[in-house]
Amino acid sequence: MAGCAGITDAGVASLAAGCRHLTALSVDTVAGISDEGARALAGCAELTSFQANGCSGLGCQGLIALAAGCKALKRIDVRGCARITEEGLSETARLLPYCKVLANTHAVQLM
Repeated sequence: MAGCAGITDAGVASLAAGCRHLTALSVDTVAGISDEGARALAGCAELTSFQANGCSGLGCQGLIALAAGCKALKRIDVRGCARITEEGLSETARLLPYCKVLANTHAVQLM
C-alpha cells in the first residue's frame, strides 16, 4: 500500500481485522497513517515486517503498541517519521530485542 494517498487509519484497521495472518506491510509515504493505524495492526501477531518510511503521522505511541503486540516483528522501517523519538526507539528495541529498527540514520538492534 506504499504511496497510496487514500489509505487511512480506518483502512489499516479493516485490513488488520480481516487479515490476522498478515506477515508484511508497507505503507511508505502514506500520510493518512497515524498511531491509531499502528495500534490496529498490533493484533496481527504474525507480522514480521512493517515499513512506514515517511509516514508523518506515525509517532512513538503507535510504534510501541505495534512492538508490544507483534512479537514476531524482525524488521521495522520508520525512517522519515519525524514524530518517532529516541525514547520510542529505545522502548521498541527493548520490547523486540531481535528486531532491526531503522529510523532516519539510526539502526537499532539489540541481540
